[in-house]
Amino acid sequence: MNSESGQTWLEAMTNGFHAFQNRQFENAFICFDSATKLEPGRFESWVNLAETANQLGRHKSAIEYAKRALKINENLPQAYQIWGDALLDSGEHRQSLQLFQRALQIRVDAGSLYRMARCQTRLSKDQEAEHLLHKSIAADPALAPSFTLLAQVQLNLAKPTDALKSLAAFPYKRATREDRADATVLTLLANEYIRYQSATKLFLSAPNENNLREVSHCTPNDQLGIDLYTLERLEKYSRTLSAFNSPLEPLGKLDPRWPEYEAFFMIPVVGSAEEYIAHRDEILQNTRTCRENVETRNMIASVRHAKASSYQIATEGESVLREVHALATNNLDGFHPGQFKFVQNRTSASRIIERPKPEQCANTIRKFFSEIYPKAPNGIPKALLLLMTICDIHPFSDGNGRVAQTLFNRELENAGLHPVLLNKEWGILGRLGHAMNEFRKFPDAYPHALIEVIKKGQESALEFLADVRRREQGIINRKANGWTSDA
Repeated sequence: MNSESGQTWLEAMTNGFHAFQNRQFENAFICFDSATKLEPGRFESWVNLAETANQLGRHKSAIEYAKRALKINENLPQAYQIWGDALLDSGEHRQSLQLFQRALQIRVDAGSLYRMARCQTRLSKDQEAEHLLHKSIAADPALAPSFTLLAQVQLNLAKPTDALKSLAAFPYKRATREDRADATVLTLLANEYIRYQSATKLFLSAPNENNLREVSHCTPNDQLGIDLYTLERLEKYSRTLSAFNSPLEPLGKLDPRWPEYEAFFMIPVVGSAEEYIAHRDEILQNTRTCRENVETRNMIASVRHAKASSYQIATEGESVLREVHALATNNLDGFHPGQFKFVQNRTSASRIIERPKPEQCANTIRKFFSEIYPKAPNGIPKALLLLMTICDIHPFSDGNGRVAQTLFNRELENAGLHPVLLNKEWGILGRLGHAMNEFRKFPDAYPHALIEVIKKGQESALEFLADVRRREQGIINRKANGWTSDA
Protein backbone atom coordinates (compact mmCIF):
# COMPACT_ATOMS: atom_id res chain seq x y z
CA MET A 1 0.00 0.00 0.00
CA ASN A 2 1.61 3.27 -1.11
CA SER A 3 1.26 6.33 1.10
CA GLU A 4 -1.11 8.16 -1.24
CA SER A 5 -3.61 5.28 -1.60
CA GLY A 6 -3.26 4.58 2.11
CA GLN A 7 -4.18 8.15 2.95
CA THR A 8 -7.16 8.04 0.57
CA TRP A 9 -8.28 4.73 2.14
CA LEU A 10 -8.01 6.23 5.62
CA GLU A 11 -10.07 9.25 4.58
CA ALA A 12 -12.77 6.99 3.11
CA MET A 13 -12.87 4.94 6.30
CA THR A 14 -13.01 8.04 8.53
CA ASN A 15 -15.81 9.57 6.48
CA GLY A 16 -17.65 6.24 6.62
CA PHE A 17 -17.35 6.10 10.42
CA HIS A 18 -18.73 9.63 10.81
CA ALA A 19 -21.64 8.92 8.45
CA PHE A 20 -22.40 5.63 10.24
CA GLN A 21 -22.40 7.26 13.67
CA ASN A 22 -24.86 9.86 12.36
CA ARG A 23 -27.04 7.05 10.95
CA GLN A 24 -26.40 8.25 7.39
CA PHE A 25 -26.08 4.68 6.21
CA GLU A 26 -26.25 5.30 2.46
CA ASN A 27 -23.32 7.74 2.71
CA ALA A 28 -21.45 5.33 4.98
CA PHE A 29 -22.00 2.53 2.47
CA ILE A 30 -20.53 4.63 -0.35
CA CYS A 31 -17.46 5.45 1.75
CA PHE A 32 -16.78 1.89 2.87
CA ASP A 33 -17.43 0.54 -0.62
CA SER A 34 -14.81 2.99 -1.91
CA ALA A 35 -12.42 1.79 0.78
CA THR A 36 -12.77 -1.85 -0.35
CA LYS A 37 -11.88 -0.80 -3.89
CA LEU A 38 -8.86 1.20 -2.74
CA GLU A 39 -7.52 -1.55 -0.47
CA PRO A 40 -9.34 -4.86 -1.16
CA GLY A 41 -6.93 -6.70 1.11
CA ARG A 42 -7.93 -4.81 4.26
CA PHE A 43 -10.55 -6.76 6.23
CA GLU A 44 -11.61 -3.61 8.11
CA SER A 45 -13.19 -2.21 4.95
CA TRP A 46 -15.22 -5.37 4.32
CA VAL A 47 -16.36 -5.65 7.95
CA ASN A 48 -17.64 -2.07 7.99
CA LEU A 49 -19.26 -2.45 4.58
CA ALA A 50 -21.01 -5.62 5.81
CA GLU A 51 -22.27 -3.90 8.97
CA THR A 52 -23.59 -0.96 6.95
CA ALA A 53 -25.32 -3.28 4.47
CA ASN A 54 -27.09 -4.92 7.40
CA GLN A 55 -28.29 -1.54 8.63
CA LEU A 56 -29.71 -0.89 5.16
CA GLY A 57 -31.51 -4.26 5.16
CA ARG A 58 -29.26 -5.66 2.41
CA HIS A 59 -28.68 -8.90 4.24
CA LYS A 60 -27.50 -11.04 1.32
CA SER A 61 -24.87 -8.44 0.45
CA ALA A 62 -23.84 -8.20 4.10
CA ILE A 63 -23.17 -11.94 4.16
CA GLU A 64 -21.03 -11.72 1.03
CA TYR A 65 -18.99 -8.84 2.47
CA ALA A 66 -18.51 -10.70 5.76
CA LYS A 67 -17.26 -13.73 3.84
CA ARG A 68 -14.77 -11.51 1.98
CA ALA A 69 -13.44 -10.31 5.34
CA LEU A 70 -13.11 -13.90 6.58
CA LYS A 71 -11.13 -14.88 3.51
CA ILE A 72 -8.56 -12.32 4.60
CA ASN A 73 -8.67 -13.34 8.27
CA GLU A 74 -10.73 -16.35 9.35
CA ASN A 75 -10.56 -15.40 13.02
CA LEU A 76 -12.66 -12.24 12.94
CA PRO A 77 -15.45 -12.53 15.52
CA GLN A 78 -17.11 -9.35 14.22
CA ALA A 79 -17.43 -10.86 10.73
CA TYR A 80 -19.22 -13.91 12.15
CA GLN A 81 -21.40 -11.60 14.23
CA ILE A 82 -22.45 -9.55 11.21
CA TRP A 83 -23.09 -12.70 9.17
CA GLY A 84 -25.18 -14.03 12.05
CA ASP A 85 -27.11 -10.74 12.31
CA ALA A 86 -27.93 -10.91 8.61
CA LEU A 87 -29.29 -14.43 8.94
CA LEU A 88 -31.17 -13.58 12.13
CA ASP A 89 -32.90 -10.59 10.53
CA SER A 90 -33.73 -12.78 7.52
CA GLY A 91 -35.54 -15.30 9.75
CA GLU A 92 -32.77 -17.93 9.67
CA HIS A 93 -32.56 -18.14 13.44
CA ARG A 94 -30.93 -21.54 13.92
CA GLN A 95 -28.30 -20.94 11.25
CA SER A 96 -27.41 -17.63 12.87
CA LEU A 97 -26.92 -19.37 16.22
CA GLN A 98 -24.00 -21.36 14.81
CA LEU A 99 -22.27 -18.16 13.66
CA PHE A 100 -22.68 -16.45 17.03
CA GLN A 101 -21.26 -19.57 18.69
CA ARG A 102 -18.28 -19.40 16.36
CA ALA A 103 -17.72 -15.74 17.27
CA LEU A 104 -17.76 -16.63 20.98
CA GLN A 105 -15.25 -19.43 20.39
CA ILE A 106 -12.82 -16.87 19.01
CA ARG A 107 -13.43 -14.22 21.67
CA VAL A 108 -15.89 -13.80 24.52
CA ASP A 109 -16.93 -10.17 24.68
CA ALA A 110 -20.05 -8.15 25.48
CA GLY A 111 -21.05 -7.75 21.83
CA SER A 112 -20.89 -11.47 21.08
CA LEU A 113 -22.86 -12.31 24.22
CA TYR A 114 -25.49 -9.70 23.33
CA ARG A 115 -25.88 -11.06 19.82
CA MET A 116 -26.16 -14.63 21.07
CA ALA A 117 -28.86 -13.49 23.53
CA ARG A 118 -30.73 -11.71 20.74
CA CYS A 119 -30.72 -14.97 18.80
CA GLN A 120 -31.97 -16.94 21.81
CA THR A 121 -34.95 -14.60 22.16
CA ARG A 122 -35.93 -15.35 18.55
CA LEU A 123 -35.77 -19.04 19.43
CA SER A 124 -38.04 -18.43 22.47
CA LYS A 125 -35.24 -19.27 24.89
CA ASP A 126 -35.67 -16.30 27.19
CA GLN A 127 -34.03 -17.80 30.27
CA GLU A 128 -30.86 -18.55 28.30
CA ALA A 129 -30.99 -15.03 26.87
CA GLU A 130 -31.34 -13.49 30.34
CA HIS A 131 -28.24 -15.35 31.55
CA LEU A 132 -26.21 -14.23 28.51
CA LEU A 133 -27.28 -10.61 28.92
CA HIS A 134 -26.21 -10.51 32.55
CA LYS A 135 -22.79 -11.73 31.39
CA SER A 136 -22.75 -9.13 28.58
CA ILE A 137 -23.48 -6.29 31.03
CA ALA A 138 -20.82 -7.56 33.43
CA ALA A 139 -18.32 -7.53 30.54
CA ASP A 140 -19.28 -4.03 29.39
CA PRO A 141 -21.62 -1.97 31.62
CA ALA A 142 -21.74 0.71 28.90
CA LEU A 143 -23.31 -1.51 26.20
CA ALA A 144 -26.77 0.06 26.28
CA PRO A 145 -28.61 -2.43 23.98
CA SER A 146 -27.87 -5.22 26.48
CA PHE A 147 -29.89 -3.39 29.15
CA THR A 148 -32.92 -2.78 26.93
CA LEU A 149 -32.92 -6.32 25.57
CA LEU A 150 -32.59 -7.67 29.12
CA ALA A 151 -35.63 -5.61 30.17
CA GLN A 152 -37.63 -6.98 27.21
CA VAL A 153 -36.62 -10.55 28.10
CA GLN A 154 -37.58 -10.04 31.74
CA LEU A 155 -40.97 -8.68 30.72
CA ASN A 156 -41.45 -11.72 28.53
CA LEU A 157 -40.63 -13.85 31.56
CA ALA A 158 -43.33 -11.92 33.49
CA LYS A 159 -40.73 -10.25 35.72
CA PRO A 160 -41.56 -6.54 35.32
CA THR A 161 -39.92 -5.57 38.62
CA ASP A 162 -36.63 -7.09 37.45
CA ALA A 163 -37.05 -5.24 34.16
CA LEU A 164 -37.33 -1.93 36.01
CA LYS A 165 -34.19 -2.74 38.00
CA SER A 166 -32.31 -3.43 34.77
CA LEU A 167 -33.52 -0.16 33.28
CA ALA A 168 -32.57 1.75 36.43
CA ALA A 169 -28.96 0.72 35.73
CA PHE A 170 -29.16 1.82 32.06
CA PRO A 171 -26.06 3.85 31.04
CA TYR A 172 -27.89 6.98 29.87
CA LYS A 173 -24.80 9.18 29.64
CA ARG A 174 -23.03 6.89 27.17
CA ALA A 175 -26.07 5.66 25.24
CA THR A 176 -27.24 6.86 21.84
CA ARG A 177 -30.41 8.91 21.53
CA GLU A 178 -32.22 5.88 20.06
CA ASP A 179 -31.16 3.62 22.92
CA ARG A 180 -32.22 6.23 25.49
CA ALA A 181 -35.62 6.47 23.82
CA ASP A 182 -35.96 2.65 23.93
CA ALA A 183 -35.14 2.62 27.63
CA THR A 184 -37.70 5.34 28.36
CA VAL A 185 -40.45 3.47 26.49
CA LEU A 186 -39.62 0.17 28.18
CA THR A 187 -39.75 1.83 31.60
CA LEU A 188 -43.25 3.08 30.79
CA LEU A 189 -44.34 -0.36 29.52
CA ALA A 190 -42.89 -2.16 32.54
CA ASN A 191 -44.82 0.15 34.85
CA GLU A 192 -47.97 -0.50 32.82
CA TYR A 193 -47.35 -4.24 33.11
CA ILE A 194 -47.17 -3.98 36.90
CA ARG A 195 -50.29 -1.81 37.02
CA TYR A 196 -52.35 -4.31 35.06
CA GLN A 197 -50.82 -7.39 36.68
CA SER A 198 -52.66 -7.09 40.00
CA ALA A 199 -55.89 -5.86 38.36
CA THR A 200 -55.90 -8.80 35.94
CA LYS A 201 -55.27 -11.27 38.73
CA LEU A 202 -58.25 -9.85 40.62
CA PHE A 203 -60.42 -9.99 37.51
CA LEU A 204 -59.54 -13.64 36.79
CA SER A 205 -60.38 -14.60 40.37
CA ALA A 206 -64.01 -13.52 39.82
CA PRO A 207 -64.78 -12.38 36.23
CA ASN A 208 -68.47 -11.91 37.01
CA GLU A 209 -67.73 -9.47 39.81
CA ASN A 210 -64.66 -7.59 38.56
CA ASN A 211 -63.49 -5.88 35.38
CA LEU A 212 -60.54 -3.95 33.99
CA ARG A 213 -62.38 -0.72 33.24
CA GLU A 214 -61.03 1.34 36.10
CA VAL A 215 -57.39 0.46 35.49
CA SER A 216 -57.80 1.08 31.75
CA HIS A 217 -59.17 4.55 32.44
CA CYS A 218 -56.07 5.36 34.52
CA THR A 219 -53.54 4.77 31.75
CA PRO A 220 -51.36 7.89 31.31
CA ASN A 221 -52.52 8.98 27.83
CA ASP A 222 -50.04 11.83 27.60
CA GLN A 223 -47.10 9.43 27.89
CA LEU A 224 -48.33 7.07 25.19
CA GLY A 225 -48.09 7.54 21.45
CA ILE A 226 -50.68 7.01 18.74
CA ASP A 227 -50.36 5.48 15.27
CA LEU A 228 -52.08 7.84 12.85
CA TYR A 229 -51.16 5.73 9.82
CA THR A 230 -52.96 2.72 11.25
CA LEU A 231 -56.00 4.84 12.07
CA GLU A 232 -56.01 6.17 8.51
CA ARG A 233 -56.02 2.59 7.19
CA LEU A 234 -58.84 1.62 9.57
CA GLU A 235 -60.86 4.61 8.35
CA LYS A 236 -60.37 3.33 4.80
CA TYR A 237 -61.59 -0.15 5.81
CA SER A 238 -64.62 1.44 7.43
CA ARG A 239 -65.55 3.46 4.35
CA THR A 240 -65.23 0.44 2.07
CA LEU A 241 -67.18 -1.90 4.33
CA SER A 242 -69.89 0.68 5.02
CA ALA A 243 -70.68 0.92 1.32
CA PHE A 244 -71.54 -2.77 1.09
CA ASN A 245 -73.49 -5.24 3.13
CA SER A 246 -74.10 -8.88 2.34
CA PRO A 247 -77.00 -10.75 3.87
CA LEU A 248 -76.35 -13.58 6.28
CA GLU A 249 -78.73 -15.98 7.95
CA PRO A 250 -80.62 -14.43 10.90
CA LEU A 251 -79.74 -15.63 14.35
CA GLY A 252 -82.92 -17.33 15.50
CA LYS A 253 -82.50 -19.19 18.78
CA LEU A 254 -78.84 -19.97 19.39
CA ASP A 255 -77.92 -23.28 21.01
CA PRO A 256 -76.98 -22.52 24.66
CA ARG A 257 -73.87 -24.67 24.19
CA TRP A 258 -72.58 -22.31 21.49
CA PRO A 259 -69.54 -21.11 23.54
CA GLU A 260 -68.37 -24.74 23.61
CA TYR A 261 -68.70 -25.12 19.86
CA GLU A 262 -66.90 -21.87 19.14
CA ALA A 263 -64.08 -22.71 21.56
CA PHE A 264 -63.58 -26.23 20.17
CA PHE A 265 -63.18 -24.81 16.65
CA MET A 266 -61.07 -21.83 17.77
CA ILE A 267 -58.08 -23.67 19.24
CA PRO A 268 -58.78 -25.84 17.14
CA VAL A 269 -59.31 -29.33 18.54
CA VAL A 270 -62.18 -30.28 16.24
CA GLY A 271 -63.41 -29.56 12.76
CA SER A 272 -66.63 -31.56 12.66
CA ALA A 273 -69.59 -32.71 14.76
CA GLU A 274 -68.15 -36.21 14.90
CA GLU A 275 -64.88 -34.93 16.39
CA TYR A 276 -66.71 -32.67 18.81
CA ILE A 277 -68.77 -35.53 20.25
CA ALA A 278 -65.68 -37.74 20.45
CA HIS A 279 -63.61 -35.18 22.41
CA ARG A 280 -66.28 -33.27 24.33
CA ASP A 281 -66.37 -35.22 27.60
CA GLU A 282 -62.59 -35.54 27.84
CA ILE A 283 -62.15 -31.77 27.57
CA LEU A 284 -65.14 -30.56 29.57
CA GLN A 285 -64.62 -33.05 32.39
CA ASN A 286 -60.85 -32.50 32.41
CA THR A 287 -60.09 -36.24 32.29
CA ARG A 288 -56.77 -35.60 30.51
CA THR A 289 -54.52 -32.63 31.21
CA CYS A 290 -52.89 -31.18 28.13
CA ARG A 291 -52.39 -27.69 26.77
CA GLU A 292 -55.08 -27.97 24.08
CA ASN A 293 -57.68 -28.95 26.65
CA VAL A 294 -56.76 -26.05 28.93
CA GLU A 295 -56.89 -23.66 25.97
CA THR A 296 -60.32 -24.95 24.97
CA ARG A 297 -61.79 -24.58 28.46
CA ASN A 298 -60.27 -21.10 28.63
CA MET A 299 -61.93 -20.17 25.35
CA ILE A 300 -65.32 -21.34 26.58
CA ALA A 301 -65.02 -18.95 29.53
CA SER A 302 -63.75 -16.21 27.23
CA VAL A 303 -66.62 -16.56 24.76
CA ARG A 304 -69.18 -16.57 27.56
CA HIS A 305 -67.68 -13.41 29.02
CA ALA A 306 -67.59 -11.75 25.60
CA LYS A 307 -71.28 -12.57 25.07
CA ALA A 308 -72.11 -10.98 28.42
CA SER A 309 -69.90 -7.94 27.79
CA SER A 310 -70.43 -7.31 24.08
CA TYR A 311 -72.91 -4.49 24.72
CA GLN A 312 -70.11 -2.59 26.49
CA ILE A 313 -67.61 -2.69 23.65
CA ALA A 314 -68.63 0.67 22.19
CA THR A 315 -67.78 2.48 25.43
CA GLU A 316 -65.30 0.08 27.06
CA GLY A 317 -63.54 -1.41 24.02
CA GLU A 318 -60.05 -1.58 25.49
CA SER A 319 -61.08 -3.23 28.75
CA VAL A 320 -63.32 -5.76 26.94
CA LEU A 321 -60.39 -6.72 24.70
CA ARG A 322 -58.13 -7.17 27.71
CA GLU A 323 -60.71 -9.20 29.64
CA VAL A 324 -61.46 -11.54 26.72
CA HIS A 325 -57.72 -12.06 26.22
CA ALA A 326 -57.07 -12.63 29.93
CA LEU A 327 -59.68 -15.38 30.13
CA ALA A 328 -58.51 -16.99 26.86
CA THR A 329 -54.85 -17.17 27.94
CA ASN A 330 -55.14 -17.75 31.68
CA ASN A 331 -52.59 -20.22 33.12
CA LEU A 332 -50.90 -20.78 29.76
CA ASP A 333 -47.11 -20.64 29.55
CA GLY A 334 -45.82 -17.99 27.17
CA PHE A 335 -48.91 -15.78 27.40
CA HIS A 336 -49.42 -12.54 29.31
CA PRO A 337 -53.14 -12.44 30.18
CA GLY A 338 -54.69 -9.05 29.51
CA GLN A 339 -51.33 -7.38 28.89
CA PHE A 340 -50.66 -5.39 25.73
CA LYS A 341 -47.42 -6.20 23.94
CA PHE A 342 -44.10 -4.73 25.06
CA VAL A 343 -42.09 -5.68 21.95
CA GLN A 344 -43.13 -5.44 18.32
CA ASN A 345 -44.69 -8.61 16.93
CA ARG A 346 -44.62 -9.85 13.37
CA THR A 347 -46.88 -12.15 11.33
CA SER A 348 -47.47 -12.75 7.63
CA ALA A 349 -49.40 -9.46 7.56
CA SER A 350 -46.24 -7.58 8.62
CA ARG A 351 -45.03 -7.78 5.02
CA ILE A 352 -48.06 -5.71 3.99
CA ILE A 353 -48.66 -3.31 6.87
CA GLU A 354 -46.65 -1.69 9.63
CA ARG A 355 -48.15 -2.39 13.03
CA PRO A 356 -48.36 0.21 15.82
CA LYS A 357 -45.44 0.25 18.21
CA PRO A 358 -46.16 -1.25 21.65
CA GLU A 359 -46.42 2.14 23.31
CA GLN A 360 -48.95 3.27 20.68
CA CYS A 361 -51.43 0.40 21.06
CA ALA A 362 -53.61 1.69 23.90
CA ASN A 363 -54.24 5.16 22.47
CA THR A 364 -54.70 3.83 18.94
CA ILE A 365 -57.34 1.38 20.16
CA ARG A 366 -59.10 4.09 22.17
CA LYS A 367 -59.17 6.42 19.19
CA PHE A 368 -60.61 3.64 17.03
CA PHE A 369 -63.43 2.89 19.48
CA SER A 370 -64.26 6.55 20.05
CA GLU A 371 -64.18 7.80 16.45
CA ILE A 372 -64.20 5.01 13.83
CA TYR A 373 -66.10 2.08 15.32
CA PRO A 374 -69.34 4.00 16.11
CA LYS A 375 -69.75 5.15 12.49
CA ALA A 376 -69.66 1.64 10.97
CA PRO A 377 -73.08 0.06 10.21
CA ASN A 378 -74.10 -2.86 12.42
CA GLY A 379 -73.73 -6.34 10.98
CA ILE A 380 -71.00 -7.54 8.65
CA PRO A 381 -69.39 -4.06 8.20
CA LYS A 382 -68.88 -3.50 11.92
CA ALA A 383 -67.93 -7.14 12.57
CA LEU A 384 -65.30 -7.20 9.81
CA LEU A 385 -63.99 -3.79 10.80
CA LEU A 386 -63.43 -5.00 14.37
CA LEU A 387 -61.78 -8.22 13.12
CA MET A 388 -59.40 -6.29 10.88
CA THR A 389 -58.65 -3.69 13.56
CA ILE A 390 -57.64 -6.15 16.28
CA CYS A 391 -55.50 -8.16 13.86
CA ASP A 392 -53.89 -5.05 12.35
CA ILE A 393 -53.06 -3.38 15.66
CA HIS A 394 -52.10 -6.76 17.15
CA PRO A 395 -52.12 -5.33 20.69
CA PHE A 396 -51.18 -8.56 22.48
CA SER A 397 -47.90 -10.46 22.17
CA ASP A 398 -49.96 -13.55 21.28
CA GLY A 399 -53.61 -14.60 21.19
CA ASN A 400 -54.82 -11.73 18.99
CA GLY A 401 -56.63 -14.02 16.55
CA ARG A 402 -58.69 -15.60 19.32
CA VAL A 403 -59.79 -12.23 20.65
CA ALA A 404 -60.56 -10.94 17.16
CA GLN A 405 -62.67 -13.93 16.13
CA THR A 406 -64.50 -14.02 19.46
CA LEU A 407 -65.55 -10.38 19.22
CA PHE A 408 -66.30 -10.70 15.50
CA ASN A 409 -68.93 -13.32 16.31
CA ARG A 410 -70.39 -11.14 19.06
CA GLU A 411 -70.85 -8.31 16.56
CA LEU A 412 -72.79 -10.65 14.28
CA GLU A 413 -74.97 -11.78 17.18
CA ASN A 414 -75.62 -8.18 18.27
CA ALA A 415 -76.86 -7.46 14.75
CA GLY A 416 -79.19 -10.49 14.82
CA LEU A 417 -76.96 -12.60 12.56
CA HIS A 418 -75.79 -16.15 13.15
CA PRO A 419 -72.12 -16.48 14.27
CA VAL A 420 -69.62 -18.50 12.27
CA LEU A 421 -67.45 -21.57 12.80
CA LEU A 422 -64.22 -21.93 10.82
CA ASN A 423 -62.05 -25.04 10.70
CA LYS A 424 -58.28 -25.05 10.13
CA GLU A 425 -58.59 -24.71 6.37
CA TRP A 426 -60.95 -21.76 6.57
CA GLY A 427 -59.65 -20.13 9.78
CA ILE A 428 -57.31 -17.25 10.46
CA LEU A 429 -54.22 -19.32 9.61
CA GLY A 430 -55.91 -20.46 6.39
CA ARG A 431 -58.33 -18.85 3.98
CA LEU A 432 -59.55 -16.18 6.39
CA GLY A 433 -55.98 -14.97 6.92
CA HIS A 434 -55.33 -14.91 3.16
CA ALA A 435 -58.55 -12.98 2.53
CA MET A 436 -57.63 -10.45 5.22
CA ASN A 437 -54.24 -9.92 3.58
CA GLU A 438 -55.95 -9.28 0.25
CA PHE A 439 -58.13 -6.62 1.87
CA ARG A 440 -55.02 -5.04 3.40
CA LYS A 441 -53.47 -4.80 -0.05
CA PHE A 442 -56.60 -3.34 -1.66
CA PRO A 443 -58.59 -1.60 1.10
CA ASP A 444 -60.66 0.42 -1.39
CA ALA A 445 -61.98 -2.68 -3.17
CA TYR A 446 -64.96 -4.74 -2.05
CA PRO A 447 -63.50 -7.69 -0.09
CA HIS A 448 -65.16 -10.53 -2.03
CA ALA A 449 -62.83 -13.21 -0.66
CA LEU A 450 -63.41 -12.08 2.94
CA ILE A 451 -67.19 -12.09 2.52
CA GLU A 452 -67.09 -15.55 0.98
CA VAL A 453 -65.12 -16.91 3.94
CA ILE A 454 -67.69 -15.45 6.35
CA LYS A 455 -70.58 -16.94 4.38
CA LYS A 456 -68.80 -20.30 4.39
CA GLY A 457 -68.28 -19.99 8.15
CA GLN A 458 -71.98 -19.42 8.73
CA GLU A 459 -72.95 -22.31 6.48
CA SER A 460 -70.48 -24.54 8.33
CA ALA A 461 -71.94 -23.45 11.68
CA LEU A 462 -75.49 -24.29 10.64
CA GLU A 463 -74.43 -27.64 9.18
CA PHE A 464 -72.43 -28.41 12.33
CA LEU A 465 -75.39 -27.68 14.62
CA ALA A 466 -77.69 -29.86 12.55
CA ASP A 467 -75.12 -32.69 12.53
CA VAL A 468 -74.61 -32.47 16.32
CA ARG A 469 -78.37 -32.71 16.88
CA ARG A 470 -78.66 -35.66 14.51
CA ARG A 471 -75.77 -37.56 16.07
CA GLU A 472 -76.86 -36.88 19.65
CA GLN A 473 -80.39 -38.02 18.85
CA GLY A 474 -78.89 -41.16 17.34
CA ILE A 475 -76.98 -41.83 20.55
CA ILE A 476 -80.17 -41.35 22.61
CA ASN A 477 -82.05 -43.75 20.36
CA ARG A 478 -79.36 -46.41 20.52
CA LYS A 479 -79.17 -46.19 24.29
CA ALA A 480 -82.95 -46.49 24.48
CA ASN A 481 -82.63 -49.71 22.49
CA GLY A 482 -80.05 -51.11 24.88
CA TRP A 483 -76.88 -50.21 22.94
CA THR A 484 -73.92 -49.04 25.04
CA SER A 485 -71.68 -47.65 22.28
CA ASP A 486 -71.76 -43.95 21.30
CA ALA A 487 -70.38 -44.74 17.86
